[in-house]
Amino acid sequence: MGDILNTEGTELPIIVTGENNVSIGENNVSIGIILTNYNDGGCLPVQLDSIAAQVVLPDEIILIDDGSTDNSKHVMANFRDDHPEINVKLIFHNQNSGIENRFNEGLYASNCKYLYFTASDDFIYPTFIKEHKRALQESPIVEGCRCEECKHKNYAQFKLSCSANFRDRKLITAEEVLFSNYASIPGHCTCVDREILIEMGGFNPTLGAQHDWFAYMMIAHGYGFYSIPTMLSGVQHIAKGKISSYATEFKETKENIYIVKEMVRIIRQGKNKNFSVKMLMVCMDRFRFSPDWLRVIVDSYLEETQLRISERPEEE
Repeated sequence: MGDILNTEGTELPIIVTGENNVSIGENNVSIGIILTNYNDGGCLPVQLDSIAAQVVLPDEIILIDDGSTDNSKHVMANFRDDHPEINVKLIFHNQNSGIENRFNEGLYASNCKYLYFTASDDFIYPTFIKEHKRALQESPIVEGCRCEECKHKNYAQFKLSCSANFRDRKLITAEEVLFSNYASIPGHCTCVDREILIEMGGFNPTLGAQHDWFAYMMIAHGYGFYSIPTMLSGVQHIAKGKISSYATEFKETKENIYIVKEMVRIIRQGKNKNFSVKMLMVCMDRFRFSPDWLRVIVDSYLEETQLRISERPEEE
């Protein structure tokens, strides 16, 4: 381990340690945690301790270090050694590639049915896994192939479970999401079906900090989600009274304009007009800076027309 941690220079092949003996539970309910980290060794112990303190342990934990130069790799390795009762896989890198790419790496490395993607500066309350497993087990079941070996048998109807400040504990259908005011599925509160995320191509790296929110909103509008009316996770920076990066990331910058245009491009590919219009409205609500900014979004959506809104003649 020491040679790996001290190696410098070009990127090494991924280093994976630990066994991946995931036991698939009743109704295919296995939940894995994908945690990525970059030079955040100070926050890691709180997050890892919150995972180890779960009333019901996750079926798998994949810890990915994205080229840290601090003590993060040692913290991760010590956690695995100190908790033999938890199925932990370590993936270490020498070069930084970004949280979106590392999340996608964890997506394909896991064998669990459902996944929770989180960062080192988050934390989860002791009943997080228990409550999400309960939600997934309460899901209406769609009968699949009768073959006993078919992995799609007893397949949950919904693809997301989210624990946040919702009013009710229930399955919210895609139609309800489409014609309601659900405008946010927080990434740090959500478990997602692994196969549907793979079907989408994973998280879109070009969307930056919006990669998980956008993916989960797309899935919620297509499949619905299960709401758990309890906040079961948090962000350490907010809990400590510091200003979180979430408070400053929604600025009218060239980068954000590019991100929104990419979102709009993906939305326009949808075949359902109601879906496309609703997702457009959701993005407008997410990036509500100014009328000019909203005009950029609408123009991007209508760019195939000859007369764009920003070029519309002034009324006499």
